[in-house]
Amino acid sequence: MALFLCGFFVYGPASSFWALCPDLVGAKRAGTATGVMNFSSYLFAGLAEPLIGSMLDSTGNTSLIFIVVTSACLCSAVVALFIRR
Repeated sequence: MALFLCGFFVYGPASSFWALCPDLVGAKRAGTATGVMNFSSYLFAGLAEPLIGSMLDSTGNTSLIFIVVTSACLCSAVVALFIRR
């Protein structure tokens, strides 16, 4: 149950960005925009993991991951505030 809740609260807010694709680029280009968004999210996740892992290894403090995830979620929420239709 805890794993489900963690996944829901981390990945759930990100799903709203895929729903924005038709609003941002129109229905004709929504598929391409969704693909570019997916590519970007996996690319940056893949690049961030070694960085976060080395930060955790160098400090030895694994609770830093909560600060990193919280800051990423807050940055995402701030960016979403600037989206206007």
